Amino acid sequence: MTLNFKSSAPTPGPWVFDPVERVVFDAPVKLGVALVQESTTPEETLANGFLIAAAPDLLDALDYLLAETVDIDLAQGIELNKHEREAYERAIAAMAKAEPI
Repeated sequence: MTLNFKSSAPTPGPWVFDPVERVVFDAPVKLGVALVQESTTPEETLANGFLIAAAPDLLDALDYLLAETVDIDLAQGIELNKHEREAYERAIAAMAKAEPI
């Protein structure tokens, strides 16, 4: 399941989070990707920043996992059970959130 970005794509990863500045940067160029607003607690703010920074890696890993497992099974006519189908649909829905409109 490869994402096909239409007219634009996100800043390539890897991304890193600077907890002092609360900014997510792309690692090679140090171009700002996101400013993390303060949350209810400092711990939540940090968790949000690190999660945002992990987004490109998580998306790439999920895409690879689906391509190497479920997509191969489906291409070979192997049906998914109820739980596998639900997991697959949730993964596709999560990946779709990353695709620009």
